[in-house]
Amino acid sequence: MQRSVRTSIATVSISGTLPEKLKAIKAAGFDGVEIFENDLL
Repeated sequence: MQRSVRTSIATVSISGTLPEKLKAIKAAGFDGVEIFENDLL
């Protein structure tokens, strides 16, 4: 049985607005994202 590795990143690791960060994260191919509290305020 082969396990797949999933990658994620926190928005605190990237500069820009939340939409810009999410676009960059998607373009980089990450599987998940942890949204930092300040990005929601």
